[in-house]
Amino acid sequence: MSSKSESAEKAYECFGSDDEDDSEGIAKGKDGENSVAEREISCGILSFHQHTEQSLLLSVKREIENLSCPVNMRAIAVLKAIDDYCLKRHWMMHMGPQKGCEILIDDALWQALTLYRKFNHPGLVRSKAPPPFIAVEMGTYCGYSAILMALSLKRSQELNPSQSFHLYTFEVNKEYAEIARQMIAMAALSHFVTVLLYNPDEDGEPVTNVLLRALVDDSVIEEPTEQDLDDLRLNNMPHVQFLFLDHAKDSYLKDLIQFEQKGLLKPLSVVCADNVVFANIVDYIEHVKMLERKGIVSTYQVPAMVEYATERDEKDYGLESLKDGVGKLTIQFSFCNHLISSSVITIDLNRDYYL
Repeated sequence: MSSKSESAEKAYECFGSDDEDDSEGIAKGKDGENSVAEREISCGILSFHQHTEQSLLLSVKREIENLSCPVNMRAIAVLKAIDDYCLKRHWMMHMGPQKGCEILIDDALWQALTLYRKFNHPGLVRSKAPPPFIAVEMGTYCGYSAILMALSLKRSQELNPSQSFHLYTFEVNKEYAEIARQMIAMAALSHFVTVLLYNPDEDGEPVTNVLLRALVDDSVIEEPTEQDLDDLRLNNMPHVQFLFLDHAKDSYLKDLIQFEQKGLLKPLSVVCADNVVFANIVDYIEHVKMLERKGIVSTYQVPAMVEYATERDEKDYGLESLKDGVGKLTIQFSFCNHLISSSVITIDLNRDYYL
């Protein structure tokens, strides 16, 4: 097995295994072979070809059909099948195992879940039903990162049955959204994920309105107006504990500001943004740094490599051109006119609170 394949394999150790024999079968696949063939040069980094997403879906379906694994291991099987396809057949813009497991899950989402569980502990929450943990993803694509996040939410639900966890993920492309739904279903995680088709140019309303509408019972307000949605937000509507930005790079700042202005991001919410270095998202980075100077957020960038970069890519392009980074911020103060007048919140992030 190549070093890149070994890294992808080890990445999922953060989720553990309920059955070592089953995980061994998943790792090797039908033919018991772990080696990863070289991608064609024409299918390498930043290569885009028509119908690649459909080809991936068919490949993953065949892989899952050829495996005998319990339901609780299907998510990892789907993720590994996607990684295998992207490493040896065609590069794709999924987050990949390094950034996905080591940064998105082990760092950013872990912190958000830790803070949520710590401040909604049964001994601290007076109400019988604590607010749900709401995660939002901008940019579903084929569902890779949604499966990663939903797997963590599922584990949290199993450990905390009195608390609810859900991911709302937005995709602009109808075909990709349907592929993502099928991937998530194969991973047996549909109960924890809602895939929402959203095109800002066609829908004519902010994404925050679409999210708020998804959070309410349709029987309460059949066709909510803008004022209805604002009223819902102000009357203890669950806020977003975790926001992941991985969609159109020129929309990062605009959408973050929408979540800010609608009050959907509150103290201890965590925001994670992919490709901030590789895509050079200057306006977003400058905005976040401005918020940090004002003491509203704490933020840092986690260095990484472009997803699914192979040793040959490193030789052909050079390490510098393949460098990427994931930006993470934790909100200390509320935005806009809802500032709290205390010192910056400090939390002891003890890993014992994690899954």
